[in-house]
Amino acid sequence: KGKLAPPIQGGIAQGFGLIYHNTYRYRLNYKGVFINAPEGAKIQAVFEGTVAFVGELPGYGSTVVVDHGDNYYTVYTHLKEAEVRPGQQLANFAVIGKVCLGDSRFGAGIHFEVRHFSDALDPQQWLRGPTKVTQNQYGSVQ
Repeated sequence: KGKLAPPIQGGIAQGFGLIYHNTYRYRLNYKGVFINAPEGAKIQAVFEGTVAFVGELPGYGSTVVVDHGDNYYTVYTHLKEAEVRPGQQLANFAVIGKVCLGDSRFGAGIHFEVRHFSDALDPQQWLRGPTKVTQNQYGSVQ
């Protein structure tokens, strides 16, 4: 924990955990972090592993899942294009894809998750940066 390089350099537009929308008064559990980065920036694997999934997921778009062994996985979504294939072995910092233009909520960047089995873990505890949550339209994050 705390030693992995982030998949891209940028500010965190949305942090892990409960989101309280100030205007519409609802709560959501955000299962990863959204890291802003320029469109087309290269996304790197945070640790060596095997590509477990490449494809489209509803609400997430182009997605890559990397199996790091011992039931730990990283999930990279909102990719412009994936540059890996299922079963491919990845080294640290291997390029897995490029950043998409994004959606109206956060702009260009990626949604990134760390999972153990199917449980979502706070990626900021695993990464040595970025650590700052920038302001977003949803208000507070706990």
